Amino acid sequence: MSGAPARMALIVLSLLVVLTYLLLRGFTPDAELQERRLRAIDALTFNEAALHRDVLKASNGLLLNYDPLVATVARLREITAELRELGAPSSLMDAIAAELDGQESLIEDFKSALALLRNSLSYFAYLSEQLVMPTSESGRDVAMVVGRLASAMFRFGGSPSNDAAAAEVAAALEELSVQPVPDDLGDDTAALRAHSTLIMKNHPLVGGILARLLATRVSEQARGLQDHFMEQQRRAEELAWIFRVLLYFVSVLLLIYLSYLYVRLRANARALKARSEFEHLIAGISGELIDTPVDRTAHAMRQGLEQLGRHVGVDRASSKELSIRQSCPYRPHRN
Repeated sequence: MSGAPARMALIVLSLLVVLTYLLLRGFTPDAELQERRLRAIDALTFNEAALHRDVLKASNGLLLNYDPLVATVARLREITAELRELGAPSSLMDAIAAELDGQESLIEDFKSALALLRNSLSYFAYLSEQLVMPTSESGRDVAMVVGRLASAMFRFGGSPSNDAAAAEVAAALEELSVQPVPDDLGDDTAALRAHSTLIMKNHPLVGGILARLLATRVSEQARGLQDHFMEQQRRAEELAWIFRVLLYFVSVLLLIYLSYLYVRLRANARALKARSEFEHLIAGISGELIDTPVDRTAHAMRQGLEQLGRHVGVDRASSKELSIRQSCPYRPHRN
């Protein structure tokens, strides 16, 4: 294939490629993919809030075990992996993954510190209850000091840690350490002091870990990821709209060009028809002249000129200067 057919095939193929490209780029972005992304982000935010709720419940003794914390952390990991598969930017997902790593480490520290605090509080409650019920005269002074220590400790443990409550507990412990203790109460008093020290150490530690857990930026990062996806969707829709407009203009141009080709083809068809009719008329006139006798040649030529005149739209086909006989190329010989 060469020449005009080859050029025409190349033009048609190029137009097909351009129109197909514009059509594909003009499609609306995948709404299902965007919906899955938003659902995953909502799940990430929801599970982060559930984790904070369970941590607060655990700190107040309302959570029977730590299984919900472990399950929620595992679910957060699954959602993070799902968001990576859905095309989330690596930079944002790496930041969220790092935040989850730190959060998981804080939860482990929280569980350990809370377990120690609860154990010390249980022993403190049991020992203080035993010591405030003296069985002898010598134990009454110890019971009074232990009572003051218990009151200060319960105030210290029942509210966020503050310096005044800690100072009050420290003063009560100092008073108990200098108070003479009967031999039969020595072990219990020493254990009470040891657990009091652990409570004063672990209570602020648990509060600090809890504050750091509640201050994690996973929810904020999830909102940033959502904003990124929404902006990406908006840009994709704008780009798709531009390609749809381009496809419309290309289609209009093709329609105009096809209309131009149609007009040209109609004009060429009319020209070919007129030429064919003219050639057919000339051939008919020629055939009539060939078969016409010599004495009727002038008449036949006049008729032929009249037919040509009517065909081309001329009113008169005769000459005023020369007669038909003079224009006849053949004259008969006279004796």
